[in-house]
Amino acid sequence: MKKVLLLILFVSLILTSGCTKSNNTENIAKHGVRTESLNTSSVITSSKEQKNSVDYQKNNTNLEATYNIFFFNDKSQLNYVGDFLINEPIKREISLHAIELAKLKHGILYELKFDFIKDIPDDRLNLGYFYVQKDRIYRIKPTQENLSKLKSTEILPNDCVIVCQDKELKDSLVKDERGLHQYIEVNEDKREYHCYNNLVETGYYEQFTWEKNKGLIFYKSGFGAERDSIELQQINQASISTFENQVTKNHNTYNRHINSVDIFFLGMKYEDLMKLDLYNTENQITSTNEITDDKNSWDYGHRVVWTSRLCCIFDNADTVYRITVNGDIPTSLGLKNGDTVESLEKLYGKSNNQYKFDWGEVLEYTIGNCFFYVSIDKNKIALWGISKYKYDYKG
Repeated sequence: MKKVLLLILFVSLILTSGCTKSNNTENIAKHGVRTESLNTSSVITSSKEQKNSVDYQKNNTNLEATYNIFFFNDKSQLNYVGDFLINEPIKREISLHAIELAKLKHGILYELKFDFIKDIPDDRLNLGYFYVQKDRIYRIKPTQENLSKLKSTEILPNDCVIVCQDKELKDSLVKDERGLHQYIEVNEDKREYHCYNNLVETGYYEQFTWEKNKGLIFYKSGFGAERDSIELQQINQASISTFENQVTKNHNTYNRHINSVDIFFLGMKYEDLMKLDLYNTENQITSTNEITDDKNSWDYGHRVVWTSRLCCIFDNADTVYRITVNGDIPTSLGLKNGDTVESLEKLYGKSNNQYKFDWGEVLEYTIGNCFFYVSIDKNKIALWGISKYKYDYKG
């Protein structure tokens, strides 16, 4: 952790002093960080590689025609209270991420994913692809084949289903008939999509409830007799505002925000990140390298993905376990790099752990099941980040 933070600190200094990306390796070497730890040949992005048909799609998407009053639209993350009855019962707050994959001519394609939770299968937390048009929301299986087909042809797969529309959608089967049932109910401002398979007693069931101007407010899935069930209820937005006001009194209650930074979040898969259209945005990936300076270190070989404002570190399973911000992204409470320790403690209180170094110190807060840390240099915040592990974790 120490060597990664040092590397990020030096890169931050280089960037803020006006050096270009092409000079980063040389400058890092001058500042005393061994360049063999950077696999510079693994830079993954370039204008040619990222600028393809996506630009055409962006310029030809009718945004007014794709605005759906039942979807999130201007929000990329919403918060939920979840009940998980898989293995042992779990009740916790969790975020749903609406990840934009592509702007197409007649709609926008998203992937909806909940935060990673240990012992909960990934396929239960990934709701799939959702193709959003003005009057309908289609659900599509999250496969690379479907993604490529939609981007290149905009033809919907045969097995896609409508999960939200203004009008009622009747079940093709009668109530007790054996088979796969799917229907949409209209309840004032809500649209409820139901799906269940009663061919066997343990058949799978699923429910999406959408509400105008709020998006997905309720989700439920499981098997017969409520086996392995998941139930998620959107947290009222008013309560979120109240929560943010209260967080200055008790930082340990703010765990619903600690799992993510912008579109990046702990538990995010590398393959999912690579699906995103980030070209020419603030989150455009500038390079990727591996940690290779110590073969005996627990993080040897871990992938590091850089943008101009942060970096994400992936474990051997290609899952994000640490995000470090070296740019101008503030925390959810408004703390940003360059602020004073006094500002930090007004928002978050006293830290749970403190780590001293020659160059300064790191203050660490235990928040929920994650860790929030800030690097302090001359009484000011140089970096901040979130992690699945403690700062001094060594595997």
